[in-house]
Amino acid sequence: MTDTPDTTPAKKKLTLEQQIAKAEERIKTLKALQEKKEAARISALIGKDSKQDTRRKILIGAMNLAKLDHKESGNRARAALIRDLDRYLSRPDDRALFADLLDGYQRPSGPAPTDTDEQEEAVGKEDGEVGEVVGQKNWG
Repeated sequence: MTDTPDTTPAKKKLTLEQQIAKAEERIKTLKALQEKKEAARISALIGKDSKQDTRRKILIGAMNLAKLDHKESGNRARAALIRDLDRYLSRPDDRALFADLLDGYQRPSGPAPTDTDEQEEAVGKEDGEVGEVVGQKNWG
């Protein structure tokens, strides 16, 4: 057999420092991937909460609109809702959305009701029903 030099490219052996640098770069990449996945998970949770909150608002609005259309609710429920809208809506764009209800509404004269007045009015005033005021904004 003849001695011929090996023509296959030899794998370069990395020094310990090079191996450490390569491992550190891999750790850095894996940590970035982990942070990205965690951010996506949190974003999905926040999005779910936001969607649920929006859905709740839509349902509450639909319930109130149904009360306006329901003849048995009478004028009292309609008047209370219009009064609350008048107090709550401050932006012109928001008020414009409810112009059909607010047009012609006259604010009662005198001091605005307090939270206590609102709670007393909401509990058991209409047909023996018991209502509840939760997390109320001071609209007055």
